[in-house]
Amino acid sequence: MVGKSWMCAGVAAVLTLGLAAGATAGAAAPAPAQHHAKSDFDGDGRNDIALGAPGSDRVRITYTHAVRDGSHVVFITGQAPHPAPMFFGVSLAVGDFNGDGYADLAVGAPDYRPRHQHGGFGNPETQGAVFEYHGSATGLHQVPLFMVGPYDGDEPYNLGDALAAGDPDRDGYSDLATNLLGSDDGNIRLYHGSAGGLTPTGMQALNDYEATTLAFGDLNGDHHSDLIAGSDVDFSNGTDIDYGDVQVFNGTALGVRQHSTLIDGQQVGVRYGFGSSGLDAGDVDGDGYEDVVAGSHYDTQHGTTKRTGSIVVLYGGPHGVRASHSQRVQAGRVYSNPHNGDQFGGDVAVADVTGDGRDDVVVGAPGKSVAGVLAAGAVYFLAGGAHGLSIAHPQTFTLATPGVPGAPHRRGSFGAAVHLAQHGGDAHLDLLAGAPKESYGGTHHGGYAARLLGTPHGLTTSHAQAAGGSARGDLLGWAVL
Repeated sequence: MVGKSWMCAGVAAVLTLGLAAGATAGAAAPAPAQHHAKSDFDGDGRNDIALGAPGSDRVRITYTHAVRDGSHVVFITGQAPHPAPMFFGVSLAVGDFNGDGYADLAVGAPDYRPRHQHGGFGNPETQGAVFEYHGSATGLHQVPLFMVGPYDGDEPYNLGDALAAGDPDRDGYSDLATNLLGSDDGNIRLYHGSAGGLTPTGMQALNDYEATTLAFGDLNGDHHSDLIAGSDVDFSNGTDIDYGDVQVFNGTALGVRQHSTLIDGQQVGVRYGFGSSGLDAGDVDGDGYEDVVAGSHYDTQHGTTKRTGSIVVLYGGPHGVRASHSQRVQAGRVYSNPHNGDQFGGDVAVADVTGDGRDDVVVGAPGKSVAGVLAAGAVYFLAGGAHGLSIAHPQTFTLATPGVPGAPHRRGSFGAAVHLAQHGGDAHLDLLAGAPKESYGGTHHGGYAARLLGTPHGLTTSHAQAAGGSARGDLLGWAVL
């Protein structure tokens, strides 16, 4: 999701790993009518909230029951024998994998290794895993683990660093895409849903070397979700600069095709890591085709060597996305005096907050300094419009903004993960923004997430809420849904 991978990036880069799930296509027969909300794990008609806390190998679930004061919080952990921390909760994805109408949850654990695996030459090697939880009237329940990365006795693998759910074949069962860091080929795996949930049967191995972000979106209007992958490793140029690339695997009735569209960073003016941090899809200009919004959190500011970050919108059309129909937005066009390490584009979320029929974009900048506090973090709201993404009147939110719960702390990284969903009880979508190293509620550097409500004019700090309950080092809010 950011840099080469979370394993070899610097600490500041690591914090941008949270990845919101991509858009999921509408369900088709034989699945039942989809009357539940997108992340409604318990079927009460309201979205529930999931926050990854990979520092303590757990995920915080808030069941937002429809009855007054009915919400309650539980923490889930990966119930599988493992001898060391596995980074459970670094990535999350929601879909209906078994087609029963309840939302299901997938949780990535890229450092997982079985208890009795000792590795080549006596050195244990990570394999990675993805844990599956099925929704029900009583909430989430873990199913037996089978999505585990390979072991060859030599090199480590890390399955589950990034996740995305969608239904490209339109069979009514959500499929799950995950990356496999460390693999030279087949480094994206697509597991298909079924009446029993995700299955290894028919698993597709796709190639995008060192892919770190994943999303789904219907970019060509054929009603099949396309799989989108971002990577900062770019083999299309003869230099040592990793411009990055975004690759699209077209969805079909049989799944997704390996034959794909690849756009590298040079083609859209990005200097470093195109699409390697935030990635999401939605219809920004309201033309009926979903668009890709790709973050490049270490991209350089035009005319300088400052790595402040940028985002690029690749606009969809009858033939999908193309470099010539794109919009690059640098940090300096959204706020004044950007600085090296702001990480603008560290995560992105795309959805219609205002209700005008065009999807808006929220951009995280977890490295942004606030009121003199280093890397406290910020989020920016940019409105969608008929002519594309508007930067004329951006909204800025930090932990120093009146009404936002919490206060800025050094390297708190507010905006490391962002997600838009309906939580406030009205028709507008709300923002969840993670701050995985922030201090909140008496807990030092345990992390938390803030919720800002949506309105017809964007986001508001009125009635903003916080989700905490972390312990020191939890990294709560690394991933948010």
